[in-house]
Parts: sequence; structure tokens; C-alpha cells
Amino acid sequence: SPVAGVRLAVSHYSRDVAVLGVGAEDGEGQAFDAVKSWIGSGRTSRRIEDLKDRHAGETAWILGNGPSVRIADLDRLAGRLTIGFNRFHLAHRTTKLRPTYTFSGDAQMIEDFGQAIVDESGGTVFIAHHAPPDLVGDYIWLRQAPVFPPLFSKRPDRVVSPGGSTPYVAMQVAYYMGVRKFYFYGADFTFRFVGARPGSGVFRSATGEGNHFIANYRSGRPWCPPSLIDIGSSFFNARLIMEAEGGFVRNVTRGGALEIFPREDFDAALARG
Repeated sequence: SPVAGVRLAVSHYSRDVAVLGVGAEDGEGQAFDAVKSWIGSGRTSRRIEDLKDRHAGETAWILGNGPSVRIADLDRLAGRLTIGFNRFHLAHRTTKLRPTYTFSGDAQMIEDFGQAIVDESGGTVFIAHHAPPDLVGDYIWLRQAPVFPPLFSKRPDRVVSPGGSTPYVAMQVAYYMGVRKFYFYGADFTFRFVGARPGSGVFRSATGEGNHFIANYRSGRPWCPPSLIDIGSSFFNARLIMEAEGGFVRNVTRGGALEIFPREDFDAALARG
């Protein structure tokens, strides 16, 4: 029902995108874009429905690939509920850890290495993309809509938001599985890169290595530099949601610059759960 002094407006600025504005009569307020994509009729692979509440009450470990990662730490996480990303499988030769789930939601990463991620990751693999990618094998496709602000989807069986970071996608799916407690490990939140050649496009506008504990992680290919503003806002959103439901998101990375989540010592967190 209408609320006095508040206006609601929907405008279309392309065939596929709409903006929903909510604000006061003086024009101040919030605008949500890509509404049509978010509430569209498409849906994620139905296989995700089998995972509903599978990990209720458990704690999930989000494994960043930052340079602070220690192989000895990874080995100690073997057997826990762990979530890896992208080319983590390249570390299989040095650690006994095999993540329970692996996610990839980066368009460039999927295009360049998606098939190897599906083939070599092990466990259950999720590929988040706006449409089913041209990959073969055993994986779950997540319908991804790049809305802003980066909404947190509690129905990833319908749609997920990238939020500038695949870990944000993973948290939406883990929430659907019943997880409310998360530890971030190896999320350094610092990146070094140089610009790619002109005309490379937004998903290939940076080059450089050294941002991961895995050598030659990008295989010399250009990549998409992260938007720390988008990632920061989405991470804070996830933190508030978990804390509102009695859970938490904590950072147990050894160093790094991710201060959006409260810090906890890695060894203490491991002993706790």
C-alpha cells in the first residue's frame, strides 16, 4: 500500500534492464537496477533443491586464494565444510585439502578456465553466470543477475547476486544450505595489477600475477580487476544478515586488509569449530 511521502518509480533504460526507485518526495532515496533480470522467470539448476538445509547448524570455511595462505593451514582444514574458488584445484598437488564445494562466478575465469574447473575441482562445483555456460560435465549452474545494490538472495534456487565477488555468491548458496556461521581464510583483499592493452574489455582490463598463493594463477592472461567498493558493500551486507540471525562472519586470514569482518585468530577458530 502507498506510504505518505514516499514515491515508487519504475523506468526502463534498455530492453532488458529496469530501475526501481524508492525514495521521498524530495527525490532522495535508493535505486535498484536490473530488476527485470532479478525477478525474471528463469531459475537455477534444479539440482540445488537437493541441498536445501543440508548443512544446517554447521560452520563453513571460505577459502580465499590470497598469498597469505599456508599449505599447513589448508591441510588442517581437511574434512571440514570448506568452500574453494576458481583454480584452487591447482593446489591439489601440494595440499590434501579438497574443498567440499567449489564456486566460479567470474566471467573471464569461466571463459578461460571453466572446463578445467569443472573437470578437476572435485566435490560439487557451482558455476554462476547469467546463462548456462558452454561447459560439459557435472556442475550446478546458478542464474546470476548483476543487480545494484548487491542484494543477498535467500533463494539461490532462483537467482544469485555477484556482489563483485564469487565468495558472496557462495554465501548465498551456503545460507540456503542452512549455514549461518562463516570463517574467511586467505582473503587478503589486496590486489596488484597493471592495465591490459586498450580495447581488452572490462573483463580483461588488468594483467599481473602475485595476488594468489598459487603460482601463475592467471596463466599470463588478462583478467578483471576487482571492485573493492562493490565487494565491501556486499560483504558488509552478508555480515549483517548472518548476525541478525545469530550467526557471524569472521576473518581468520593471517594478515591482509579485509577489515569488514571481525578478526579472529586462525588457530582459535579452528579449535572452536
